[in-house]
Amino acid sequence: HYPLRRQRQMCIRDSAGTLAAGVYRGGLTLLFDDNSPPQVVNILFVVVGGGAGAATMQVDGEAAGTCTPQKLLAVHRSLGSNFGSVLGWPSNIEVQVVDDCGNAITNATVVTTFSNGDPPLALASLRNGLYTRTWRPVNASSRVTVTARASLPPLTEAVAQAQGQVSAN
Repeated sequence: HYPLRRQRQMCIRDSAGTLAAGVYRGGLTLLFDDNSPPQVVNILFVVVGGGAGAATMQVDGEAAGTCTPQKLLAVHRSLGSNFGSVLGWPSNIEVQVVDDCGNAITNATVVTTFSNGDPPLALASLRNGLYTRTWRPVNASSRVTVTARASLPPLTEAVAQAQGQVSAN
């Protein structure tokens, strides 16, 4: 049994009804009482709007609106900002890819590159919009950027980045 320390109360509400159609990105920073590093949860929120000549989407058998995808969107699900990896130790990389209509993309090409000189990695599709691969860092760096690029022509490519460090073992 651990005592709970209540410092702030947080409420998150779905306010999609008040948002204009578009793509919204954000982050939720989690702070812990045990002095462990803060963790950031990446948020990607797609509000779909309609347009002339667009395909009709169905929800429970009824028309829910129209949307013609134009671009891909990607977000890191496993690497947050200020991530820490250890040289040679496995780190899971997971990227979620959707189009700007909110549909999960299962057949994109997703490749990650590393600013520390590690070789690029092609991620494998889990067939639900998630792409994953294990990265074993080979070059230590106090500052490394992991860039994931998702492509599926003719849609515009998506880029997601996470920054952190790779420390010596």
